[in-house]
Amino acid sequence: MPPGFIALKGGSAADATDTAGAAGAAGAAGAYDEFAPFEFRQYASRGQQLLRFGSFSDAVDEYFSKLEAQRAAQALAAQQGAALKKVRLGLGLGLGLGLG
Repeated sequence: MPPGFIALKGGSAADATDTAGAAGAAGAAGAYDEFAPFEFRQYASRGQQLLRFGSFSDAVDEYFSKLEAQRAAQALAAQQGAALKKVRLGLGLGLGLGLG
């Protein structure tokens, strides 16, 4: 089976191709940029860090599972931000009325 690769956003010039700890290394390294079935030269010329997977299917699965996790985390953060804003507005109204 041909390998698969995931390029990281903001990756350093160091090449981090790794089959065993690819998913664990990604958490510390940064967000995923794109996936590819080959190690294209453009990644090296841009100095992008790559994660290597045993198969292209594994790379695609990892990419989209992390994407879903990021979307869920962003939605949760947005909900928490909206709730915090409501609390701050409520406290601001209470203080404005001299109730605080």
